Amino acid sequence: MLTEIEYIQLFRDCVVDKDKYPVIDKVIDQLLQGRKVYTYIAKSIKYGENYVRLSHSLVSADAGLQQVLYPAGASFFTRYYADNTDSPFMPALGMGMGNVPFPSTGPANVALPQANNLFSVNPAVDAAMQQLVRVPRSLKNGSTGAEIPWYVIGLIHYIECGFSFKKHLYNGDPLTGKTVHYPPGRPLSSEVGDAPYSFVESAMDSLSFLHFNTQSNWRLPLLLHKLEQYNGMGYQRHTPPIHSPYLWSYSNQYQKGKFVEKKIKGHMKAIFEPDLVSKQVGLAVVLKRMTDRCIITIPMQ
Repeated sequence: MLTEIEYIQLFRDCVVDKDKYPVIDKVIDQLLQGRKVYTYIAKSIKYGENYVRLSHSLVSADAGLQQVLYPAGASFFTRYYADNTDSPFMPALGMGMGNVPFPSTGPANVALPQANNLFSVNPAVDAAMQQLVRVPRSLKNGSTGAEIPWYVIGLIHYIECGFSFKKHLYNGDPLTGKTVHYPPGRPLSSEVGDAPYSFVESAMDSLSFLHFNTQSNWRLPLLLHKLEQYNGMGYQRHTPPIHSPYLWSYSNQYQKGKFVEKKIKGHMKAIFEPDLVSKQVGLAVVLKRMTDRCIITIPMQ
């Protein structure tokens, strides 16, 4: 298994394929569109059922609140800063400006058409936010671990679900039932209840299942290890070991080789295809591009 130093060195030495910049940047754009729901999931895991109830009541009343708090003439910056607080007991659905008080700039001189939809760039995100959430039993009181970075959840959403809010974060199976692929039968009825499931409650269950909620920090080595673990450590166990395309595809750290699921004697098995090349952007590669563009910073140690 890779050591912390090896993960750090791989990331530092990672050279992103410049020809893939447009594809990678499109993934980043979609991550940013979904940031508020990923933040909501992270804070729901951290603070538990009370946070979910409060947030849902605020989101449900959003249309009325928007009319009261942000009339059509409200300036862009008044709306921006008001929507971007990281207080644990507010949805904290924006760009993370923290609890910095900003004075109201007063009504703008010119009314902005459709001003109340300035931040609704993805209707699917808003729909996911408005769904009722059954908090997994093990998370009702929150968790003691460090809050999961929003982009970690977003990256898993990309690679497992193609950004669809109608699929389990576990593995991309439809939310209309329990998972069929590994791990099958999730979420447990004793934890969440029966199908159908909302995206948020399934995501909370999946991240708890793999102990994302118990991590004491999110330094780069642990972050990369947990992302690779989500897909499986088979690439490191392979003979000879190769760098996982789940992390490194579209960079100098990966050339070819991929596990694919095949049905053998009635059972699905992961088979390694040595000449198969991954067509998905590696998650470490997305992170590298995001840090290069100064969108995020990740502590190394």
